[in-house]
Amino acid sequence: MSKKAEHKTKSKGLETELHPALRSSNLNLLRSKRQNPYLDDSTNAVSRNKQHKGLFQFFAPGEVIKQAEQLRKQKAEELELQQKESERKASEEKERRLQIAAGELPDDDEVCYINEISSTPIIEWWDKKYLKDAQYKEIHKKYSISYENIQDESEDEYEDDDEEEDRPSIRFVKHPLPIKTTVLSSASAVPKVYLTKMEQRKIRRNQRKIIRQEKEEKVRLGLEPKPTPKVKLSNMMHTFENDNSLQDPTKWEQLVKQQVDARNKKHLQMNEQRHQEAKAKKAAAQQTLKQQEGNVCRIYRFTTLQNPKIRYKISVNAKQLHLKGCCLHIQEGLGIIITIGTEKSSKFFQKLVTSRIQWTETFTNKQTNETIKCPNAKCELVWEGILGDHRFRGWFMKPCRDRQELTDILSKSGNETFSHIPLKLPDEV
Repeated sequence: MSKKAEHKTKSKGLETELHPALRSSNLNLLRSKRQNPYLDDSTNAVSRNKQHKGLFQFFAPGEVIKQAEQLRKQKAEELELQQKESERKASEEKERRLQIAAGELPDDDEVCYINEISSTPIIEWWDKKYLKDAQYKEIHKKYSISYENIQDESEDEYEDDDEEEDRPSIRFVKHPLPIKTTVLSSASAVPKVYLTKMEQRKIRRNQRKIIRQEKEEKVRLGLEPKPTPKVKLSNMMHTFENDNSLQDPTKWEQLVKQQVDARNKKHLQMNEQRHQEAKAKKAAAQQTLKQQEGNVCRIYRFTTLQNPKIRYKISVNAKQLHLKGCCLHIQEGLGIIITIGTEKSSKFFQKLVTSRIQWTETFTNKQTNETIKCPNAKCELVWEGILGDHRFRGWFMKPCRDRQELTDILSKSGNETFSHIPLKLPDEV
């Protein structure tokens, strides 16, 4: 063997043995992918076929429309069934509440063991021990004795009495007087809830949203026709852009203008109708207020009435509140105010003259341009009560020269009973 061949054989590797994992006897390395139960090429082929197959699926003409109509019809039927079921449950609940109020059925928190009236027993099981014989006609003697004057007895006296062992004792049971209950309707039991302005606006906004959504749902299901578009000159071309019949734009413009005018006219008519309804409602309320015969009388006394602004406020408010009476003052000085009307009107007028009106306010005389101050001006309530009869037919205000003229005016009007009222305030007497 030559040196060259020997060097070639020696240069192969490091003369170490082969690792067992690299030998052909290791079966895990010789297994193919097809023998692996977790890897299957057939699934990949099926998925690839599905991907290519889905690219060329076509629907028959009218098939999608038919499916959509079937879905709408199905949803409309479901909505109708739900509405009928809710109406049925509501009517059953209402009838049950009426029966509960009439005492025919027990309430939810009551336990009823009798299904029918005919199955009611003659004697209840809890009353049998209190009766003497098996026929249940006579009460046992033990429960007919009055225990008011009997003293407490020892327990030794009852040790031999076997007959009384199964009898319950009612000696120390207190029976209160029964309370007469009245059945209250659910409407009267619910207290009135007062909401803020923001909460009221939120409730109205949510109600409008619910109504709008219901209308849109009905239109989508085909229960109601789709509303006509609100066409204006600004959106006319956008609305009719897909319409092939838009060959004469001038004609379509005139049509749109007519629709805009019709909508504006309808809007004004609705506003006028609401205005007339509110006006009629207000007139009816004022008429009922006029027809109410109030008998609440209140008398006020003031020190001065020089300010024309105060005279105007008193006169106008008394007429608007439909009060009867008068305001008499002596040369824009001392005077009295007599008001007769309903409790509500009298209370409002009292707040006006005692709290809201600033009697000490400085004013300027328009004729002389003189600034007049009223530092000690005041008004107070002198008397209030229920007046049986009076002769005031309306409201009037009149200045008087002196106390005698004031008394004469009250006498002529048939109300001389008010002439004894002192004009001066207690701190001025």
